[in-house]
Amino acid sequence: SFLVEREAAQEFVTAVERARKDLPHLELRVNGPLPPYSFVEPGPAEPASSTAGAGTGAE
Repeated sequence: SFLVEREAAQEFVTAVERARKDLPHLELRVNGPLPPYSFVEPGPAEPASSTAGAGTGAE
């Protein structure tokens, strides 16, 4: 996956088309636009209750 700035999108698509022509054994697809969080590896989930009151000193 590649995160491409909107201003560079056409240049990126042109490069993909050139690669398709030069490397016919590869399957290249362009999808998007996708939200930026699609490019972030999710970490371990924490239940909302485990962070409630954190750092307040109230127990």
